[in-house]
Amino acid sequence: MVEIIPKKTDETPSWQKILFYALILIAVLLVATYFILFYLHNKAEVTLNDLEARLQEIRDPEVSKMEEEVISYKKKIDNFAPLLDSHIINSNFFNFLEDNTHPKVAFADLILSTDTGLATLSGKTDNFLSLGQQLAIFDDNPMVKNLVLSHISLNDKGGVDFHLNMMMNQDIFKY
Repeated sequence: MVEIIPKKTDETPSWQKILFYALILIAVLLVATYFILFYLHNKAEVTLNDLEARLQEIRDPEVSKMEEEVISYKKKIDNFAPLLDSHIINSNFFNFLEDNTHPKVAFADLILSTDTGLATLSGKTDNFLSLGQQLAIFDDNPMVKNLVLSHISLNDKGGVDFHLNMMMNQDIFKY
């Protein structure tokens, strides 16, 4: 049998209705915000282009030329900085040697390799005590990584001849 009288359907709870309309409102606000931001972005871009065009009209050709020169010098300085960082300064080693040599020790020969940091010195001193003090001075210095004493001999004047190999910290050769 066909029912002619419709049955009453269950009503949707009110919290679902409120949630549905709130979500629709949020979606509409999001779309409106998108278009407002799009409009403001385009307006700001047009203003920026207009200001740049006016600035180009006002700009003095002499100032433009000076700006180009400054940029050129900046590029040259930027290219020079790595060269300066990699520059090796031997004089720092000689300053180190001057500051850290015992008063009774004299160095006669030097072979210095800045690539490896190896310094080979031959020298003379009055006695073993001053030689030991010289070794202690070098050994206590952080610029000396390794120290090897070799070929020790007494000379005909009663002094001590020696050869010394020092492995130097590479920072001593930097600018």
